[in-house]
Formats: sequence, C-alpha cells, structure tokens
Amino acid sequence: MNSIAQETVNALFNTQSIVINTRNPFQWTSGIKSPIYVDCRRLMSFPQERTQLMQAMGNAIDQHVGINSIDAVAGGESAGIPYAAFVSEYLNKPMIYVRKAQKEYGKKQRIEGVFSQENPYISNHKNPHIPLIEDQASNGQSKFSFVKAMRDEGIRCHDCFTLFYYDIFPEAQKDLENQELKIHSLATGQDILAYIQEHQSFNSKEREALQQFLKNPHQYQP
Repeated sequence: MNSIAQETVNALFNTQSIVINTRNPFQWTSGIKSPIYVDCRRLMSFPQERTQLMQAMGNAIDQHVGINSIDAVAGGESAGIPYAAFVSEYLNKPMIYVRKAQKEYGKKQRIEGVFSQENPYISNHKNPHIPLIEDQASNGQSKFSFVKAMRDEGIRCHDCFTLFYYDIFPEAQKDLENQELKIHSLATGQDILAYIQEHQSFNSKEREALQQFLKNPHQYQP
C-alpha cells in the first residue's frame, strides 16, 4: 500500500466512514450484497482529513493529466459536488457540476456552471478538458452517464478521480476502455483489506467476509 492509499484508509477509519455488517449486508443498486459500506460523504464534515485528501486528489490530477492541461473540474450529482468544489479551490480552477438528469424547469440544463466563452478562466472554449470528480466508484457504470452528458457538450473527459474505488470487477475494465474512461482512486478495496488485516480491525468473521467479497463479489454469500 502506497503512502497516499495509507493516508486515505486512515482518514476513512478515523472518520468512521467504513462499516462492516455480515449479518445484514448492504445491497447495491445492481443487486449485489456487500458486507462493507464505505461512506465517503462523511469526510466532508471533517476538515483536517478532508483537506489532506483533497490535496492528495489535486496532486493526483496533476500527476495523471496535468494541472495546466485541464480547464476546470466537474462534480457528479450529488456526492461528487462537494469534492469537486474542494479540489477546484485547491487547484484554483473553475468548477462545473453534472446533474443525474436534465432539469425540467428553468433553463432545463444538465450541466451547471460556465465553460463557454463567457468564462475567461477557460482557455479552450470549444473543447474544454475537464476531469470528473466523484466520491467513489464500484464498477464505474454510474459515471458513464455523467461523462456522456459532458461529451455531448463538447467537453473532453477521459478521467474520473475518486477517493475510493472498489476495483473488484474485472469486467468493468473492459467497459471503461470501451468508454475511453479511466478511474484514478486514492485507495481501493484491497487497501482497506490490507489495513484491516494489519491492524486486526473488526473480528475474524468480518475480515474473512470482506476478503471473500473482494475476491469474488458476484459469488459472495452472506
């Protein structure tokens, strides 16, 4: 586990953002049942941990795509919005956010914020380069709708940055490649497992359940 992953997992545990429940596992929208729930939304309420991880995410953006190459950052409704705001402040970049669905009133916009010629801080108004910021990702499917909405507006988006990524679905990598999208995360499910095993966090049954789930989430049986 690298230092950034270590810091991220420490922050998740320090803010009690990791819950394991083998008796009543958490059900995902896909129907998969998971013994672990990673609540990244909690982090926004803890300024020290939040600042530490937002700086790490800003540095990851610089490392993987380059700060000078992006025009803004985008948050996905709703959990990605606060983190996009924190990162945009740290990078001193414009921010936009993408709705899950188009508004049915007012301007009926799907994307909020200014990335057109009206914004002098955007260098490439025709095809701005804007990565997506999210709190976490499971198999990446929910990100495709946000990215499509951005691309439909001429935005170049090929990178999604998250605090946490389960990274346990081999088939998801093919989907991401087909969508020309790459997920960059500060920590993964294996990082959490390594931390739990090293610190003997939770009981042996819970640790075993997590290990089984991360190995094969489709066949996990509570």
